[in-house]
Amino acid sequence: MNYFVTGATGFIGHNLVRRLLQREGTIYALVRAGSRGRLEELRTSFGPDGARVVPVDGDLAQAGLGVSEEDLLELRGKVDHFFHLAAIYDMKAKDPAHSFEENGERFSVYFLRAKTKEDLVRRMNLHRAIADMSHGLLGRSPDHVSSFVTGMAMNPMVFGKYADNLTRYYEHMRHEDVYGVYAVIPPQAARNPEFYVKQNLPIPTLRVVREDDDGVVISGMKMLATGAVFAATTVTLTVAEPELAVPSVIV
Repeated sequence: MNYFVTGATGFIGHNLVRRLLQREGTIYALVRAGSRGRLEELRTSFGPDGARVVPVDGDLAQAGLGVSEEDLLELRGKVDHFFHLAAIYDMKAKDPAHSFEENGERFSVYFLRAKTKEDLVRRMNLHRAIADMSHGLLGRSPDHVSSFVTGMAMNPMVFGKYADNLTRYYEHMRHEDVYGVYAVIPPQAARNPEFYVKQNLPIPTLRVVREDDDGVVISGMKMLATGAVFAATTVTLTVAEPELAVPSVIV
């Protein structure tokens, strides 16, 4: 049996591929140029079996998934099962109103930095389409944290010397169409740091443990990361105490 998978670099996608590698056969993975490095990392992590994961260049935003005629001829008659794990991205690709163009590239409308009433209407229509697709049951859909980051990117100077970091991360998210979620709440037992201080115990909630030239090192736990099972990135946020103010990204 041979398989074709879209969304192979996502959380569910790479776990599906890992399971499929327990079977015999080849796994063809659709991959955009910008995600090729991520797919290669996954292939390496699979060990020798990773060689059975074959990248197929394409793009969900293009007709026929952007797969070349040459690759289509090569694949003809070789695929027994097709796993489409990028349905929301596919939905956006079908409707030009769900993307916008900037500097010759197209991005999802939820990365649009709205400046007019018309921009806000475009954003609202995509938010509504995604909510309708899941009947409103997908708590933190791909547009949620993306909009959060986009809003901050509209005035990055608020973040002072870290403004460029925010802008670069916004650009990364929209170029890769990243599905991000965030974890915001400390574990139930960790909401009273004073208890741990009195007992001379380490506080289990996420916190900065040290800083070095490469950045901050964090350790601990967060919870309520709705949508994390589907996402490629988890952002953790806390503002309770200076050492706990840890906006960070976990890939």
